[in-house]
Amino acid sequence: MAEEKGVAQEAAQGLRSIFERIGEFFHLFDLSFFVSGFVLFGALVFLYLKLHLPRAFPFPNWVAVVTLIIGVYVCGLLAFAGGRLLNGKLFRRPVLHRTLIEAIELHDLDSVAVKAYLGDGSIRRVWRLYIRMWAEVAHRQPTSIAYHHLSRYWVMAATYDGVGFALFVWAIALITSQFAVVPAPLSPWLANIGAALLVGAGILALQRGAAYYEYQVEEVVAELATIKSPLL
Repeated sequence: MAEEKGVAQEAAQGLRSIFERIGEFFHLFDLSFFVSGFVLFGALVFLYLKLHLPRAFPFPNWVAVVTLIIGVYVCGLLAFAGGRLLNGKLFRRPVLHRTLIEAIELHDLDSVAVKAYLGDGSIRRVWRLYIRMWAEVAHRQPTSIAYHHLSRYWVMAATYDGVGFALFVWAIALITSQFAVVPAPLSPWLANIGAALLVGAGILALQRGAAYYEYQVEEVVAELATIKSPLL
């Protein structure tokens, strides 16, 4: 019996190790980028087809599949970079400055070190304090539920930022497709209405990304407050 338990434990540990490696692989190649990447890639394909450019792919099918996967992923990275830049200027910056300072005061975390980080309260100082708080949580509670929530919020914020940017590109593609640069232009009414709807959806996506960013800020401060002085 003891030997059987030992074999079972070794098998379970082996499976756990395999799943951890698979998880690390997917964490390295963040699958959230494929969502926004697919939307952005679709906009580029739409423009390509409207321009009636050559469609033959002079390579084997497996090369086409690999190229498609890589292309979608790269588009996801570009969409994330563009969306994060836009959201930083539109919604994220005031969210960080307002929420972090309010949460610190509410949770009574205004220690000497925190006050030293804040200094004059400039956005750069607030940002550096937020990074330090993330590092504190990651160092002290790397396997906690709170850290899991923080990681999830980051992924959702990144996804919404990327999708928002990709929807803006779709709007540009529709606006462009009504002009003579394409062989078969869309009707201006259809193109402009569609572009307006896409811009509205893109703004909503960026707002949701900022909302998940606010959840991150609140969760970071609350977790450090729990470490400092548990309620129960």
